[in-house]
Amino acid sequence: MYVCTPSDGQGWLVEDGVFHGVSLGADATTEHECGYTAIRMAFGIELDQYGIVGRQIKRLPKSFKLVEDGNDIWLFYGVSLDEEHNRTALEHAVPYPIDFDTEPWGRKTVQFAWSDVAFAIRAKLGTPDADKVRLLYEHFKAMNVAFVAQSLFIMRGLMIVLVDQYPEEENAKWIAKETESQELLDAWLKEAGDIAKVMQKMGEPLNRLPTKNGGRVIRSDDGKLRVWCNPFDQRSYSAGWYTIEDLWAWTRGEGRAIKNKAVS
Repeated sequence: MYVCTPSDGQGWLVEDGVFHGVSLGADATTEHECGYTAIRMAFGIELDQYGIVGRQIKRLPKSFKLVEDGNDIWLFYGVSLDEEHNRTALEHAVPYPIDFDTEPWGRKTVQFAWSDVAFAIRAKLGTPDADKVRLLYEHFKAMNVAFVAQSLFIMRGLMIVLVDQYPEEENAKWIAKETESQELLDAWLKEAGDIAKVMQKMGEPLNRLPTKNGGRVIRSDDGKLRVWCNPFDQRSYSAGWYTIEDLWAWTRGEGRAIKNKAVS
């Protein structure tokens, strides 16, 4: 597995001294919980294949740039710059939570940040981190990077990884997992019938159920398909994994979803 340094979820991805990319980290801010769809679309990632290839970039947007300024080098996307590209503008132009420390860096020589619409890496010139920033930029130009938000890496958060360095064994596991997930989704859609339309007409305050475009489905030990439901009205309904039978009961005001009844 890859090692991220430092161990707080942010840092370069390195294995046995070989550079594999970067983890931009994550926290509980809304900008991270909203995902990276805007970034993915800007770089032409279509998710049209399983595994790492499906996350590989297809183009470089105009606002993706490498800039050397003063004592720093920046690699970023989605940042509005003034004509002078000065460091002060960079520090204040990136949307929250990409808000680099304005205090002295101390012993830091690199910083990472991202939101749902932008990302940036800042390193001190003349350091190994600056060399890695330039190396990552070259891989971007070669279209040899992929954005990974959920993977077999041991880190969390949004990662930018080198496609040609991604382990074949790990990629095979990833493809197998996505294939299984699609098969479960297809099975659920076939068995569910009109339940989603019925619940929508009833005005049930649910986050959307799985559709042909995606959704999380599992098969429990009893062999039944279940989907995760997280009602907006938590006072009246319970969140949990529900079978199709559970959902139909819900439409009748019965079953496990009704508050104060056990949810397994």
